[in-house]
Amino acid sequence: MTGHKSAVLVLAFSPDGRFVVSGSSDKKVLIWDISVGHLVSELDYHTGGISGLGFSREGTILASSALDSTLALWDFATLLTESGADEMTVAQNPEVRKDTETLLLASYRTKGSPILHLHFTRRNLLLAIGSFEPT
Repeated sequence: MTGHKSAVLVLAFSPDGRFVVSGSSDKKVLIWDISVGHLVSELDYHTGGISGLGFSREGTILASSALDSTLALWDFATLLTESGADEMTVAQNPEVRKDTETLLLASYRTKGSPILHLHFTRRNLLLAIGSFEPT
């Protein structure tokens, strides 16, 4: 599985175990369908290296954070239904989705804290951890 142009910094598996998401210092989030070994989508929003990834409990939302002090929430359910992930086979080479604007649900910026880690709790609350860096 190749796709990143730089070192992979973080990985996250979907709750069902079918997808793996990778974040890299090349500022991209790549979504892979590991059941067939294909790249499904490339999300390009952050301007810093990706530092955190996490799935909501039901697997419909993907959260990503970066060293540029941003957090993004992605519509993972729409990605799956519109990409036809259920019909994919190993022999196919599907088109990689790059429509970041369509899948982006919300984005947030901190004042001066790079977000280093993300975690969804059992009650589906998103926790983000970072360290304050004064300007």
